[in-house]
Amino acid sequence: MAIDSFRLASESRPIPLAGVMVDGRGPFDFVLDTAATKSVLAIDLARELGYEVTTPPADERESVIALRGTPLMVGSLDVAGVSEGPVQVAVADLEVLVNQLKTSIRGIIDGSDVQMVTTSLTRDSNGDWGPHPLAT
Repeated sequence: MAIDSFRLASESRPIPLAGVMVDGRGPFDFVLDTAATKSVLAIDLARELGYEVTTPPADERESVIALRGTPLMVGSLDVAGVSEGPVQVAVADLEVLVNQLKTSIRGIIDGSDVQMVTTSLTRDSNGDWGPHPLAT
């Protein structure tokens, strides 16, 4: 696994980000959320990848907290060389989350989608974040 596949949004906002390949394109910055129930693509990224997505009216959009999104099947998701596909994801407007994090993100990655259960993110002796296999 490549150490540069993971980083923090910023020192003041220690949110883990992962470089995610979607359908072989990218990498795109996704928030790594091991508690998420599914992975999410930002509406603009889904469109950029050629998927037809409709945007609900502003008063019908869901909050990031209760995010369900529109279901979409993508060919593959790849994080740090671990690939899985096809994968059902949700497509949602992530503008609120982008504004809160003050960083550009293109999605949310659910750790189970890419078998992240065998990896943890820890700091090394230099203070750099990276993946390290869990003890078995």
